[in-house]
Amino acid sequence: MRMPRIGMTDKPEVQNSLFARMTTETAIYGALLLVSLMLRLVDLDARPLSSAEAAQALGAWQLAQGHEPVTVGSPLLTNGTAFLFFLFGANDFTARLLPALFGALLVLLPYFWRERLGHEGAFLAALLLAVSPLSLFGSRWLGPEALAALLGLGLVTALVRFADTGTPRSLYASAALLGLLLASGPGAYFVLLALVAAALAAWTLGRRGNPAMAGLGERLKAAPADARAAGLVFGATVVGVGTLLLFHVQGLRGFGDVLSAWWHGFSRVGALPWFSPFLWPVLYEPIVFVFGIIGGIQAVRDRDLLGSGLLGSALGIAIMLMAWPARTAGDLLLVSVPLALLAGRCVARLWESARADWRGVRDGVYVAVFAILAMYVYLQLAGFAERGNIEFAILAWVGIGLVAVLTLGQGVLHGADNALRNLAVAGAALTFVVTLSAAVGSAYNPSGKNAEYLDPMPTSPQARMLAGDVATWSLRRMGDAHEMSVAVMLPDPAVLQWYLRDFRKLEVYSESVGPVNAEAIVTLEGVQPKVGAAYVGQPYELARDSRWRGLSARDWWRWALWRELPASSQTRVVLWIKASQE
Repeated sequence: MRMPRIGMTDKPEVQNSLFARMTTETAIYGALLLVSLMLRLVDLDARPLSSAEAAQALGAWQLAQGHEPVTVGSPLLTNGTAFLFFLFGANDFTARLLPALFGALLVLLPYFWRERLGHEGAFLAALLLAVSPLSLFGSRWLGPEALAALLGLGLVTALVRFADTGTPRSLYASAALLGLLLASGPGAYFVLLALVAAALAAWTLGRRGNPAMAGLGERLKAAPADARAAGLVFGATVVGVGTLLLFHVQGLRGFGDVLSAWWHGFSRVGALPWFSPFLWPVLYEPIVFVFGIIGGIQAVRDRDLLGSGLLGSALGIAIMLMAWPARTAGDLLLVSVPLALLAGRCVARLWESARADWRGVRDGVYVAVFAILAMYVYLQLAGFAERGNIEFAILAWVGIGLVAVLTLGQGVLHGADNALRNLAVAGAALTFVVTLSAAVGSAYNPSGKNAEYLDPMPTSPQARMLAGDVATWSLRRMGDAHEMSVAVMLPDPAVLQWYLRDFRKLEVYSESVGPVNAEAIVTLEGVQPKVGAAYVGQPYELARDSRWRGLSARDWWRWALWRELPASSQTRVVLWIKASQE
């Protein structure tokens, strides 16, 4: 049974279900928000800051200390993190707190899309965003990507509501969200380009029958006072966020930093492969990608303006990210969010169709046998990954073939529609389990043992050990944990500069310099510092290289099942401590 098409102005009838009462629905979304917060805040500081995160954190810390940062970057992220540092102190947890809060709030926005996605579809979209591996990783990463994703979807939500109702409140919210979006980070410009393209397409289609889009310009013309007030709201938001409520006037240059970072990102050398905007969603959250694409195709077929726009935005941003070498794993959240909305509606329709025509024996047997075969295939792939015997791979293919035979048999006995629907239901359950597994594996990896393509250059936990050892030496020799003079001579010193930031006599160099007389010196392994006294060295691992590279079939499945990769290159440093004169 096909669900009715939901367009920009169509509003589905309220069904007699769990979501029919507003109080129950609100409580469910509130509970989901608490779950989302917990998923993002638990062990938020377990993983050391990466080099990019450390550089961002240092700028905010310098601002919180009353110094002007060298680069503002994202005004919203830098000023907001500096404010959190001022309130709660600077550490890895507070450094990542702002993106975590923004990522958690993302699950609330589908609530405002209930009339478009249906109540069940909106809730499923919120659930997918809560447990999305890309959303979890982006929210637990010190970067502007989670901010841009929330503000981008918030801006679209406010604009759609203004197109529907014409209320000034929606227009003012749109203006404020636009100002915040421009202050978030380079991803904002991908969102705006996709939004402009979707708006042009919607305007063209709207002139042929969609009164909400066709009347958008008339509404603005009919309320010039509201338009001027919205402009003031936009300007006040830009100034307030950029200057930290006038406490950091120089922060306005951060808007230029964001635009410059976006533009120069096209000429940078990135750590993620060019195909990651399409492959990473498939690997990490298959339920969002597969059912989001299916839902988008259904929307195009049904001439659903909203669904077509979401699909076009996701594909358009993915293509732009392919051409942008500076992309990070967090930027892929901009692709995942619109697909999650489509996937939520698609799965809700699928479940409604299955529930309306469910037969316990006919359909239950199929799902049960499918689950058994799926477990069988998993065990064979695990055996292949563990032992490397080709027999296990052959048996896995046999299991997949049996699934095809099962589905064909179901189609012969009960019709093709029934077989495809049952296959989709079982596939949705399977891909949801895979997505949950990927979310746990990618977001909660405190030891750094798991190899994650989302974080291609992770910092080793030994970076913290090095900083702790320096503090121990300082306390032993100086009577103060942060009094020892320290010199860091590395091509990329951001990580150690962050973890050694409390040392009052810290000197940082991006290359080897002349004679240094510091009590402690950090250099790359194999580089001898130029000193005039005797030093004792201790090696540490600073970072690992988990960038995409060619793998054998066995190694590929070891990564897919257990996140294990063959040994990769490492960045190692040496801590040199001046020999005692005693």
